[in-house]
Amino acid sequence: MGLPKIRKITIIIPVLKAFLDELQQEYANTHDIFYLFLIVQAKAVLVRLPNYTGEKVSPEEMNKVLEYLAQVEDWGYFELAMYTNCLGLFGSEFRNFNYHDVVAQFRKFKSSSKHTLAFIKFLINSILLSFEEKNYDEVVDLLAYLYDATSDSDYIKGRLYWRFFSRLYQSITGNFEFDGSITIETFKLLGYIDEVENLLEIEHALLGEDKTGL
Repeated sequence: MGLPKIRKITIIIPVLKAFLDELQQEYANTHDIFYLFLIVQAKAVLVRLPNYTGEKVSPEEMNKVLEYLAQVEDWGYFELAMYTNCLGLFGSEFRNFNYHDVVAQFRKFKSSSKHTLAFIKFLINSILLSFEEKNYDEVVDLLAYLYDATSDSDYIKGRLYWRFFSRLYQSITGNFEFDGSITIETFKLLGYIDEVENLLEIEHALLGEDKTGL
């Protein structure tokens, strides 16, 4: 038998804090944006853990990330991944103002499977944030992008997310009961257990329906 989940988290926190200290030292020595990006990601993970009382991502750190992105005219994979992974830390007004430009940056690499997977992740994260903020007009555009990006069967997980979010949007705007069970069962049959748990948590967070014990 493994360790109980809470105890595992308690053990992991000191390891992550030590890793964060190393990253901060490397950034202080090199001023390399790569280390700042990792610092932001590490803090974003740590603050979501119970019993963590350390530093949150600071406005100064986010400003440095934004300053770096603003000075790079043609984004590559690193910049696109950085923006995607920091989405939840940006303000909604900033995201809404910039997301069409970010989509254009992604679409420059539409023939690259690596960039397409990153684009799908960006779209899924953006859709989820739009639902949380009740910005449903933006959901429509993002769903269209996600449908287009997942036309190839290689991206079936992305297409399943599209189905789940499409039904969720129709349920919310049409005011009828949401049923994501078919999509969730498909994820389960394909062996995507982490995705199943993620979708159940999304359903609970957005609709207040706790089915995580299923």
